[in-house]
Amino acid sequence: MTRAQAVEVARSWVREEACALPGFCGAYLSGSILEASDGDAWPESSDVDVVLVLRAPDAVAPLGKFRYGAALLEVTTLERAAFDSLEHVLRTHYLAFALNAGVILADPEGWLLPLHRRIASEYARPEWVRARCRGFLDGIRRSAGAFDATAPYPARVNSWLFPTGISTFPILAAALCNCTVRRRYTRAREVLQRHGLGDFYPALLRQLTGDSFDPACLPGHLDALAETFDLACETHGPSDAYRFRSDIRPQARSISIDGCRRMLSSPHPQDAVFWMGATFARCQTVLELDEPALAARRMPAFRAFMADIGIAGDGDFCCRFAKLTSFLPEVERAAEQIMRTRPV
Repeated sequence: MTRAQAVEVARSWVREEACALPGFCGAYLSGSILEASDGDAWPESSDVDVVLVLRAPDAVAPLGKFRYGAALLEVTTLERAAFDSLEHVLRTHYLAFALNAGVILADPEGWLLPLHRRIASEYARPEWVRARCRGFLDGIRRSAGAFDATAPYPARVNSWLFPTGISTFPILAAALCNCTVRRRYTRAREVLQRHGLGDFYPALLRQLTGDSFDPACLPGHLDALAETFDLACETHGPSDAYRFRSDIRPQARSISIDGCRRMLSSPHPQDAVFWMGATFARCQTVLELDEPALAARRMPAFRAFMADIGIAGDGDFCCRFAKLTSFLPEVERAAEQIMRTRPV
């Protein structure tokens, strides 16, 4: 399937099904598909990110990941009011990046396309790029201050893991690139290398992996993760209401497991650490909701992975947050250099 065919599948789903949802105001594409060309092959390990704009998103059950035709769609809903302020959109990367690209799937009220044109004319201005970068850095600091050391273990992992991963986003945003979820470290490494900052990547990666990480451990951890993933796919119960349940389904295995395996076979296997950690935490959450006894049996595999990236004891989360926040000025300086050197 090509990128153009994947876009057409998404457009067809919006036309045939999404348009009938209550309060439907429009739809557009987001995510990594916006950086591909129409003739590019669209990999099975990538989903197509669709954003639905609704007047009352809470009135519609979360859609998440699902197969539609030949494509795996990932559907997010946003409230129409989020687009009322042009300044808010320009300061918010996940809104500004997609609307700058402007792949509009449906615009029944006639406001999305004009908004795209306004965003596109302002998107690359330095003051907005810096505002988006600052937003990421401020978010990391807020997350560090709000860390709950009493939360269940998978929640603690996510509360540390995702802010740590967000440290790649100022690098990507400064280069006007998509702040992708699964491949954020790969893309950050590529951006840094293009801008003559390749030597900065190991320091950025160490915020995630710790100082003594050995990539040779990853194949064994991925095998353990695959076993946990398959077990979590088979459970039923309260996890049906879990926000990321659609990521732990058989149809998502090509992304969550096979996508990581492809990273491990690349010259940079350490790029897979972030998504392996996120998938471990989501699987463990599903198991704890549905099958607590099974969750307890699988927990040692999860903790062994975390120990190999330097989180061996509960106190390590706060220590790593302290190192991360002290590192953020270096991230900001690297982003500033990228902004000064990227092509206009």
